[in-house]
Amino acid sequence: MGHDPKPRDPRRLHLTNDISAGYDERGLLRITVAYYYDEWCCDGAHEVADAVNGISRILDDAQERIARAEHEELRRDLGLD
Repeated sequence: MGHDPKPRDPRRLHLTNDISAGYDERGLLRITVAYYYDEWCCDGAHEVADAVNGISRILDDAQERIARAEHEELRRDLGLD
């Protein structure tokens, strides 16, 4: 596979235009998105786990960037930078 991203790599995921939003029975906003995943080797169950791990990495990375930005903003607000 040469230059292909490894399993679980978010670059194997492709966000589709299949996105919906609405409220559930509890009144909570629910956002549903769909991704395609370029399988690494086969159609085995581990490919599903790899895709879910890739999505998890995307979300974790986004949360870390948000936390860093908030931390930097707080430091500026407190005059620590």
